This record gives sequence, C-alpha cells and structure tokens, in this order.
Amino acid sequence: GTGTVTGGGASNYISTWTSASGITGTSDFTWDENNLLIQSSSSDKPQITIKTTHASNAAPTMNFVHESASPANSDDLGYIYFKGYDAGDNTHVYANIAVESTNITEGSEEGSIRFGTTAAGTDYTETLTLRGGQVGVGLINPAYTLDVYKADADGNPTVNLGDGDKYLRMYIDDEAYVQSDDSIYVWTRGSGKYAMLRSEHADVQVRAMTFMELKSGDATTMYLDASNNVG
Repeated sequence: GTGTVTGGGASNYISTWTSASGITGTSDFTWDENNLLIQSSSSDKPQITIKTTHASNAAPTMNFVHESASPANSDDLGYIYFKGYDAGDNTHVYANIAVESTNITEGSEEGSIRFGTTAAGTDYTETLTLRGGQVGVGLINPAYTLDVYKADADGNPTVNLGDGDKYLRMYIDDEAYVQSDDSIYVWTRGSGKYAMLRSEHADVQVRAMTFMELKSGDATTMYLDASNNVG
C-alpha cells in the first residue's frame, strides 16, 4: 500500500523503522562517511550479531581489506583496539590486535598477527606474535618455532610449566637456568639412544647438596657423597 512516512532525525543519523509508517534516528547510531558509531548507555550493550541459518558448514565472515595500488611489505591490514579509561580519566588502548602482510613477494607471501597489551603504563606493548608459522613472545620477528624475548633491563625472561603442584622453569639471569621444586629427569627412550651434557667452550659442572649417584639401569656404578667419598 501507500501512505505517508513520518519521523525525525539529524545529519548523519541512520534511520530505523519504528512502525509501519514511522522512522527515527538518534545520536547513538550515526555514519559520517568515515566513522560508524553504535553506542548505548545500557549494561552489556550494544551487541553486534552476525548470523547465518544456512545448513552448510560455512560460517559468517568479516573481512578487513587493505586495497592498495602500491602494496608493500609490512602493510597493515587491520586493527582492533580495546580502549578504556584509567583512574585519571585518560584513555588507554589496554589491548590491541594488529595484522600485517610482512612479505608480499608472489609465491613467498607471509603474514603476521600481533597481540599487544598495556604494561607498566605503556600501551601497545608487544605480547604475542604469530608470523609465518612461528610464535614470538615479547617480539614481533620470531626467528624460531617458539621465540621468547625480554630485554635484559626489564628483568629475566622466564618460561614456566606448572600443574598447580610442581613446576619446571627455564630462565636467564646472567646465566641460563633450568629450575624445579622437584626432581628433574633427562630421559631418552629407544635402543642406542643416550643423553649428553656438553659444553663447547667451558667445563660441565654437576652439583648436589648431599650426594651424586651414577647408575646403569637400576644398578649404582658410582656414588659420591658430600665428603667427597667415592663408592
């Protein structure tokens, strides 16, 4: 049918239907040709839902596209910022996700996704990077499958494995350490396999508080106590 549509709004308001013949717009939903704003004063709002009801295994998609006439290595492809106020009403980006094309050479393309967090009052602190099949913690250019970095002036880089009862910890403090609050086993499996302690340019030290025991299988082959008695 036909009829008269009535309503009100202002510049940049996005209109929505309020009834079969009425539209309205508010300052909570606007578009100025550059920025889309959706805001609410209600708790746990606004919410955005992207939904498919198709029976296939395909899922809804969100695309971030950087369509450049002159693409280059390290082009940024998309950002997500998580912002909030501090106690002094200053805005901080407490966490962020950034994606870039680190290598655009045809046949050797590579991308990275970086997760940053605020640390000690500094926003955008590099926390975790996934790049070309490698993972970096504390750096954006991981050179190994898992690459962990912390500047010497900022403390000791530490990797900790724990189950709530025991832990195994690796860290650097002038020297490199492997530490645990329980026994540590260096164990190889398979016929003809062995474990080795080796130093390329210095000595190898084995220290114990009370005694050291060398075994072959379950049989003790050498025993050294705290008084340097050898058995």
